[in-house]
Amino acid sequence: MLLRDCAGGVVFFDDKVFLLKNEKKEWVMPKGLIKGGESPQDAAVRRVSEEAGIEGRILEQAGRTYYEFFSVTRQTPVCNRIAWYIMAASNESFKIA
Repeated sequence: MLLRDCAGGVVFFDDKVFLLKNEKKEWVMPKGLIKGGESPQDAAVRRVSEEAGIEGRILEQAGRTYYEFFSVTRQTPVCNRIAWYIMAASNESFKIA
């Protein structure tokens, strides 16, 4: 099984939370792989910026989730381990990448 360490953000601005639709048309929060030498916090901030154009700051850790799936392209099972962070956006602007 391929293990992938990821990080993402639960991004708030006032009383709003940011969600986006993935390629499967599912509502998700921005997240992605932690690159070599990168901290989970830095990865979460980077992925929120890359996927949503939001410059967010981390307020606290929200927890971790784990899920498994079979990768058709890799022909192997994959386990994503995700560290989630509560983040505040400085404004409500965003740009989906």
